[in-house]
Amino acid sequence: MTLWVDMAVVLALNVPFGYWRGNVRRLSRQWFLAVHVPVVLAILVRLASHLPLEPMTLGAMVVAFFTGQTAGQKLRAPLSVLLSAPLTSWLPLDLVRLIMG
Repeated sequence: MTLWVDMAVVLALNVPFGYWRGNVRRLSRQWFLAVHVPVVLAILVRLASHLPLEPMTLGAMVVAFFTGQTAGQKLRAPLSVLLSAPLTSWLPLDLVRLIMG
């Protein structure tokens, strides 16, 4: 895989975790898991693609990580407007609830 593909995968993996993080109290156990579990996943993505650990690679992966976390958190506001029921911490469930009406 290329660096761009790895960045896209890391970004996509982080969106649900950022969504989860946006619904929990800061520095709680769930917040800690929502931030740190995707770090392990990002490392596994980089190792699976055999990308070298260079400053450019590391910087690109960090940008993708935080972009995904931020995008997931920012999804909460528009979804709360579209759904009449309270949001959960799980993005796929809220999307299914939105689609099913």
